[in-house]
Amino acid sequence: VKLLTKSGDILQDNSGLIKTLLETLSKGAPYKTSLLVAFKDKLIPISVNNIAYIYTENKVVKVVTLDEKSYVLDQTLEELVNHLNPHSFFRISRQYIISRASIKDFTVWFSGRLALNLTISTPERIFVSRSNVKEFKEWITG
Repeated sequence: VKLLTKSGDILQDNSGLIKTLLETLSKGAPYKTSLLVAFKDKLIPISVNNIAYIYTENKVVKVVTLDEKSYVLDQTLEELVNHLNPHSFFRISRQYIISRASIKDFTVWFSGRLALNLTISTPERIFVSRSNVKEFKEWITG
């Protein structure tokens, strides 16, 4: 795309920029395929396909795998949600990001919330916040 003046002179040629943008969009978003987690004195990669959910507890972010192992992460939920595939992960509340693969079913709870039942045990009942229920239902059926 070229921007022209009224007299027809080239003001600015954006074709290179637009080509780069289209190439980037056609590749898709570069979502993470694994996360580095702290384990004893090491950092180990955990495949995102093995993640059940990610949550915060006392300002510490933790990831729980489908085989019920828990690890500490050094990223915030906000940072993580931007790097995880939105088809596979959904931020159900301020405290939780849930993997589609870990959801068994959900229960309609009073005051419009949903309680999730996962394929693994959880230390507490996990709820979809009222403000996210509609979007969550669209995501889970999408």
